Amino acid sequence: MPQPSSRLPAPALDEIDRAILRELQADGRLTNADLAKRVRLSPSPCLRRLRALEQHGYISGYTAVLDRARMERALKVTVLVELISQRQEVLEAFEAGAGALAVKLVNGKLTYVDRRLWPALISAVRARGSASMRRTC
Repeated sequence: MPQPSSRLPAPALDEIDRAILRELQADGRLTNADLAKRVRLSPSPCLRRLRALEQHGYISGYTAVLDRARMERALKVTVLVELISQRQEVLEAFEAGAGALAVKLVNGKLTYVDRRLWPALISAVRARGSASMRRTC
């Protein structure tokens, strides 16, 4: 992906440029040939416009959107967890639990802010029996 040129002023978008951006936003994996057909251009001018849009910073990158449900990680949550035991092995096991995105000790009561994907949090708590779960909101 070329870096946007800071020296060149970004040109105004015309209807074809907007159509290219709309199509790529809907499907970033379109081939140039398919994109050209959808915006009613031949492939060469379509590619020139696409490169210009990238060069001027209208397109900053391409990405994949993952299906978290299919990955069995449908919901990311942040919860406060108060551990029942203060034994070092319990603390270490909880902090290293599967699926943890971030686990931080936030005060002297052994309360953790735990960010993980929901199924992994439930599994960690149930498997270790090391934390109580209660609804606070």
